[in-house]
Amino acid sequence: MTLEAAVQGLADGRVSLQKLIGQLPTETSQGFDQVAKQFAETDRRIHEMSQRTDERIDKLAQRSEERARQLDERMDKFAREARERARHFDERVDKLVLGIGEFMRKSNPGE
Repeated sequence: MTLEAAVQGLADGRVSLQKLIGQLPTETSQGFDQVAKQFAETDRRIHEMSQRTDERIDKLAQRSEERARQLDERMDKFAREARERARHFDERVDKLVLGIGEFMRKSNPGE
């Protein structure tokens, strides 16, 4: 019997006060048990969601680390290629300067 039903029964004169008082500890205990079950279920669900969230975060961290590694590799490759292009450019400039010097020497043989 719920508390509301007990109060209604008292109002209608169908339930004695002694019987109501006798049932009160049982009703209270059942109410506490129900609340405890709800808390346990809520705790279980929070734990499950927390585990799923942790798994998602771990996967995201792994993907981020992999992408960062790939980006580092690409940047290193780009830097190597840029150094190689700069070296080739320097060689071409050196050859051009030498060629200009040789041209000038041949153009002015008497000087």
